[in-house]
Amino acid sequence: MFPVLIGFVFILVGLQAMFRRRAVTASTGGQMTMANMVSGLLGNFVFGLVLVLLGLLFLASTSFVLISADRVGHLKRVYMASDLPPGRIIALPGQKGPQAEVLGPGFHFRPLLNVLFDVEQYDIVQVPEGFYGQVTTQDG
Repeated sequence: MFPVLIGFVFILVGLQAMFRRRAVTASTGGQMTMANMVSGLLGNFVFGLVLVLLGLLFLASTSFVLISADRVGHLKRVYMASDLPPGRIIALPGQKGPQAEVLGPGFHFRPLLNVLFDVEQYDIVQVPEGFYGQVTTQDG
C-alpha cells in the first residue's frame, strides 16, 4: 500500500510543479526576460515530468506478477470488495476471498494487482499418461 501512496503523492506534486508559474526574481531587477521565463518554465516542467514518471513507476510496481513456468497463480481478493456470503467457498467478481480465476505461467499486468489481491503460487499438477485425474468441486 505504501508504494501506491508514494506514487499518488509524486504524481500530484509533479503535476503541480509542471503547471506552476514562476515568480519574478530579484536577480533580474524585477524584469522577467524571455530567456528567464523559458528556462524557468522548462525547469519546472521537466522536474514535474520526472516526478510524474516516478509516481507512475511506483504505481506500476504494484500492478504485475511473474509466475514461473512450472507454477500457476491463484488470486485471493483482500481489499475493496464485499464479504463472501456464508456457505460459499469461491468468490464471485466483486467479493473478497478466493477467486475462480487462475493465472497461468508468465507475466500478468493488472492495475494494483498486488494491493487488491494476494497472489498464491502453486505447483502445476501433472497426471501421468495412462492415469486419470479426478477433480471434485466444493462450490458452485
